[in-house]
Amino acid sequence: MSWTKSVRRITPEEALDAEVIRKLQLASEAETKEDREMICEELFCDITGALNLQSQERLGLPISSTSDSPSLQRSSSYRTPLARSYWSLFSAFSRNKNSKEPSLVDRPSSSAHSASATVTATGITALNDCPSSSAPAASASGGHWSPSPTNSGHDMGNRDTAFYEVLAKFYQGAKDKGEAVACLCQKLWGQAYAAPIFALLLHRWLLLNPDSAAVGTLVMSRDSAGYDDRPDQQQKEEQGIITSQYKLKALGEAVHRMVPSSMLPVGWRDGPEASWQKHQAMMSNHYVKLVGVLVLGVRLLFQGDAQAGHIRFKALYRCLLDEVLLGPGLTQLSEVPQPAKRDLMGAVVAALPFYSQPSQMPLLIGRLASGTHGIEPTSVDCAEQQQQQQQKATALLGLDVDFLISEFIDMLGKIRNEAGMLKYLSALTGLKGCVQLKALNPITSLRLQSELYALTSPGGPYYAPRSIQLAAMSTLDATYPMGRRTRRVVRAVFRLFHPTDWLGEFWIAPFHWWTALYSKAVLAALWLLYRLLAWRSCRPPQTRRPSSPGAGSPRGTK
Repeated sequence: MSWTKSVRRITPEEALDAEVIRKLQLASEAETKEDREMICEELFCDITGALNLQSQERLGLPISSTSDSPSLQRSSSYRTPLARSYWSLFSAFSRNKNSKEPSLVDRPSSSAHSASATVTATGITALNDCPSSSAPAASASGGHWSPSPTNSGHDMGNRDTAFYEVLAKFYQGAKDKGEAVACLCQKLWGQAYAAPIFALLLHRWLLLNPDSAAVGTLVMSRDSAGYDDRPDQQQKEEQGIITSQYKLKALGEAVHRMVPSSMLPVGWRDGPEASWQKHQAMMSNHYVKLVGVLVLGVRLLFQGDAQAGHIRFKALYRCLLDEVLLGPGLTQLSEVPQPAKRDLMGAVVAALPFYSQPSQMPLLIGRLASGTHGIEPTSVDCAEQQQQQQQKATALLGLDVDFLISEFIDMLGKIRNEAGMLKYLSALTGLKGCVQLKALNPITSLRLQSELYALTSPGGPYYAPRSIQLAAMSTLDATYPMGRRTRRVVRAVFRLFHPTDWLGEFWIAPFHWWTALYSKAVLAALWLLYRLLAWRSCRPPQTRRPSSPGAGSPRGTK
């Protein structure tokens, strides 16, 4: 009699989840801060990398025309130029701001070396390294603008499917896996990449779950987070974690029925409903903390995209805007207190012009300001029900035009990338004729005008290049067409009072032309000299004439 053992085949998503868990464990167990930063940075590059053809076929995703390149091999240096541009932004929010940036090439570690192993058990290609970019790190001080990116594969145009998109949908369905990742991320709150990784992987798990069980069963202790090959139910039973809030409520009711009130602890004497409310309040406070970390990560990711001139996190933005703020149905957003809710909505609204087209801006601002929460009429009979849902959605969002424009103004003062600023200003041009701008607060309207006018000046505080000055002037004329001629006259008068700004360019232009002509003349002379020397060296040697019979005889001989 033969016995056959059935072995469940591991899906590619589970293999990717195991790799993420393994690297998070390595980062939490690392001894030095440099090792933790290195592993977290490598994980960030992994989950933001684009899927190649083999990975898309295994995951059942549509094949992108820009993803026909083979699998990327990991280089000796984990820190790519794109990772350096995000590092300059993320490290500002690290807990220890005075620490020196670690060198990943000069000081390799055993933990990071072991973390570079790849997943090959399921036949899926290893996690791809994030493609490099030539965009330098954006400076936060005025007067330094990074140029437009030259990598056309990951700039404002084409965008491939990234690994974090697949993992976020996986964690939304597998709540236990999301809990394990959240528990490990709690140990790395002080790292620069902890909040962005948490936002990329767990934004769906935290905001789009139909019930609050995923948050209620989260491990509160930072030391109890672990992950092994045992079943999740067995792990939670051994750790003493109650896997359902309804079990906790039923347990409280049973205790109150069996044990007298005098023998119960102080926190249990108020009855099962009061105890349940205290538990809900504790879980709500912890949920607010998780939402705060999510908001921090989302702001860093969107601001990093704007500073680098990329749209790598457009999928995250579309999820938060379409499925959380404007999506149909109820989400976890209704359970978040108002301050945390406004922070989350502010992070999404600030990136609205960067990820949207100019023609979409009036419609999106109208939906956000009016609170139309993805509701479409189906029949005349449900008009009253639709109106009730719209009022409920309006109360849920609670946004006004002043809040939206204030977020736009704050984002304008933070972008220091030429391509990102041009994209942002071109989207704001779509506000021309927007009805919501008429209800704008005069103070907010004055702030927007002053911010745009500051970008039109060649001097401080931004020292914007010529392209941004022209784009800001076009945006200012589109949003406020009433004072267009007056602004241009005032600008011309100020340019006359400061002739060094334009006379310097007039006098320096011939010098630049002469320098360019002189350099080309010198290059032409050097090229002619090189060709002459090369021709002489390649010329065949001359043959000597044969000597006459008496030419070699000495004089005086007969």
